Amino acid sequence: MVVRSMTARGMTLVELLVGLAVAAIVAAVAMTGLSIMGLAIVRQRAATSTEDAVWLAHAAVARDLCASTQWKGCIEARGCTTQTVHGGMPALVLDHAEWFVDGGLWRCEGRDCQTYLDGIVGAEFIASLRGDDGVLRQVLFAPIHRNRARALEVVLWTVDGRRYSRTTDRGGCAPVR
Repeated sequence: MVVRSMTARGMTLVELLVGLAVAAIVAAVAMTGLSIMGLAIVRQRAATSTEDAVWLAHAAVARDLCASTQWKGCIEARGCTTQTVHGGMPALVLDHAEWFVDGGLWRCEGRDCQTYLDGIVGAEFIASLRGDDGVLRQVLFAPIHRNRARALEVVLWTVDGRRYSRTTDRGGCAPVR
């Protein structure tokens, strides 16, 4: 018969298996937490990238608005008095460019149209107009408003349902050189 003293080193197989099981559970919990954090970071980066791209698109539309002397809006192709490249709705027609949404945000110069930004599913162009009573009101920019808009709000919707808006004031545009 073998007698072990209380000072003997080592552990039994059961103790080793219990220790490994506890370590595996702790590792699984830690990996799950890290995985969730990694997914959150990826989503945040994608949202930031989308916000940056939409901001750049808004800046391009504002640049075109400031470079144009004529602002025309079309709510639908049938009622549009302006000849548009695209028959969809709505469209913003400027001196040298046209903006509309059709499976993304498009920009046309003459008959040359290119997708400016993918992931845009909707757009609205809202004009700030001064009424006969002197009150400034906001309405969808339509052909009947001609070139009377004081400012134009461009609203873009992304695939994930987020709404982005930027207003360009006709008086706030720097002179084009």
